[in-house]
Amino acid sequence: MTSPRTPPRQTSPPDSPGSEPPDSEGGDRFSSGPECCECPENYRPGGLFAVQIGDTLGRKRYQVIAKLGHGISSTVWLAVTSVRRQPKYVAIKIMAAEFYLLPTELGISLRGRNGRHTCFVYEPMGPTVEDIMADPTRYWPEAQLDNNNSNNSNTARCPTWMVKRILKHTLYGLLALHQRGVIHGNLQCDKLVLRGRGLDLIPEAELTQIIGDDTYPLARLDGKVDNWAPPYLVKPLQLTEHMNISFPRETMDIRICGLGTALLSTETSEMTSMAFSTRLPELVLEQPLDERSDVWSFGCLMYRLLTGSQLLPEEPVREVDPLVETKEQVAFDEYLLATHCIIGPLPPCVMQDWAEQKGKLWLGPDGERLYPPECLPPDHESYRSEPFQPLEVMFERYKADDIDAEESNTITCLLRDTLRFLPEQRMTIDQLLMEPWFDG
Repeated sequence: MTSPRTPPRQTSPPDSPGSEPPDSEGGDRFSSGPECCECPENYRPGGLFAVQIGDTLGRKRYQVIAKLGHGISSTVWLAVTSVRRQPKYVAIKIMAAEFYLLPTELGISLRGRNGRHTCFVYEPMGPTVEDIMADPTRYWPEAQLDNNNSNNSNTARCPTWMVKRILKHTLYGLLALHQRGVIHGNLQCDKLVLRGRGLDLIPEAELTQIIGDDTYPLARLDGKVDNWAPPYLVKPLQLTEHMNISFPRETMDIRICGLGTALLSTETSEMTSMAFSTRLPELVLEQPLDERSDVWSFGCLMYRLLTGSQLLPEEPVREVDPLVETKEQVAFDEYLLATHCIIGPLPPCVMQDWAEQKGKLWLGPDGERLYPPECLPPDHESYRSEPFQPLEVMFERYKADDIDAEESNTITCLLRDTLRFLPEQRMTIDQLLMEPWFDG
């Protein structure tokens, strides 16, 4: 007598993930992915679009051959196009479904397992200005490397002519955004890219990524097949390694990117954090952003390009005593102290409120810096023995050798006019474009 056959084991389908990434490890579907890739938990309803090498997009007009990068709300892919009057290669930025917009002339629309996605199609870009700052001699042999500065050793600087061109193009880009009612809100070196050259001459096989060599398998922790994420993550292709990365003066062209935190001038900013060294005073004081917020960021950018260093500290130095104050309170105090000492006196409306609370610990009755604060002994861990230096002193210390005293004075005056604490006192983009220094 034969025994009845055992029915096949039934596997229940996975539960649909929520529209928000898990905020604790207990809700994770995957183990953490490699640092060079996007978070796999962002593949969820309303999240990222699942792409694999070889996929065709936009009614088979574009075939994906490599991944270029990712952000919190998007992934960027290199594709071969079959569309006439377009370059051989295009970059396709696919937004998360929660940011869906009606497609424009620069984009297409995709429908996937996580929703509808807006895609922007544009030419592949070259290195960012951040890349150039990290190794300018790779792009321009005449870039200056300062090995003799004890405070900022091995600081690489771009040639001053290049800095002027980068800044001038950035001003034109900001003007175009502002004319369309858009505030960038987070302008930094990694948000500026150069146009690459010679990519269309490279064979497709040289740029196509290989599944296995350039990918990382993606498996759920519960062993089930995921319906929202791709079967693997792809490490970004270093596209600049395949480009002509020598940029003569007459062909250097800068584009502004990184508009993920941009907002319309009619909107109220929801941005809550920025790098300490580039933070906007408006955010510190919880005031709305406007076009002149980008002018402050431009001033910080200008200083960094000309000196190779940040104007304001990278992060607060003073340690937090949780019994007395929060991390946010320490950052607030140190930001106001740094801007007061480096850029100039805080406006009375700010100084008065702050002085009544914490400012009196660090500044005297006439705004002078106390060394150390009268309430602290010199060996207290909160006391900064190295005081902040004024803008002019710092610029003279870190500037390139080809900037003489007269030009240095012109530059620091421009910096001060962009770095006014109150937005209404800053120069406008139109006014900056009229400054002859940027044309030198």
